[in-house]
Amino acid sequence: MLPLAVINSPEKNCGKSTLLGVVQRLALRPVPASNITGPALFRTIEAWQPTLLLDEADTFAKDNEELRGILNSGHTRKSAYVIRVVEVDGEFEPQQFCTWGAKALAGIGNLPATLMSRAVVLKMRRKLAGEVVANLRHAHDEEFIPTKRKFLRWATERGADFAKLRPEHPALANRDADNWEPLLALAHLAGGEWPDKANLAAVALTEGTEDSQGVSEELLTDIQTALASHEGKNITTTELLNQLCNDDEAPWATYNRGHPLSPRQLAKRLGSFGLKPRTIRDGLVNAKGYVKSAFDEVFSRYLPAGG
Repeated sequence: MLPLAVINSPEKNCGKSTLLGVVQRLALRPVPASNITGPALFRTIEAWQPTLLLDEADTFAKDNEELRGILNSGHTRKSAYVIRVVEVDGEFEPQQFCTWGAKALAGIGNLPATLMSRAVVLKMRRKLAGEVVANLRHAHDEEFIPTKRKFLRWATERGADFAKLRPEHPALANRDADNWEPLLALAHLAGGEWPDKANLAAVALTEGTEDSQGVSEELLTDIQTALASHEGKNITTTELLNQLCNDDEAPWATYNRGHPLSPRQLAKRLGSFGLKPRTIRDGLVNAKGYVKSAFDEVFSRYLPAGG
């Protein structure tokens, strides 16, 4: 597993680009960019095996499905490939391109859920006027050379041991556990206080954050809350949407480009979980809606509280 490093903040001037610059000075074969296309991404990885450092990711990754898919593919080594047809000696042939490699992305706000779920997220915040921090923006490259040499020597001497380790964390599950496996392995090999520090950091940076929750999971969570206060065995689509959109802290009232979540959008989201609207009796008329008990298994499978 090779998680993304996502460096984000709620606003500008929080040090994201500075941190990315520090990573650039310490990384192996760093390649910085403030914009990149899908084809350029996999061709760059195939040609140079770099550490990719993508700044301003919020401006180009959110609406580029091809780029997101290629970034997602690099999470697991066995599936870190894309196939394209290329011309060779006048003939068109399929060619496999590798997408495996270290990548850091910096930007304002959260990136799409599929990227965030494959990332270790480093949240930055703006410095207070009275806070004193080291000014690394104008630090000389030579200052980082001793640390970079230590990294290289450690990788040479302990790389084989690192590759064998599969540490587990009792508080992490599924993809969160996958994302933290490499860092926990490093901490295990470092020994001393580092395993405990890494375990605490893993919990602090994953537990209770909305970054690891996709839109569909958030929708299920809010539906669970809505159904808990609704009497009867069924609920109409209109009633369910009204309850969802009445929650001022939820996104559903403005989900559709400033307009409420539509019945069709709701059906599409729930359809991915095998839940489909059906005709139910609502007083003296029939209406489209859902049987409440149909949600029970879905809640148990996909929501943390359901196990």
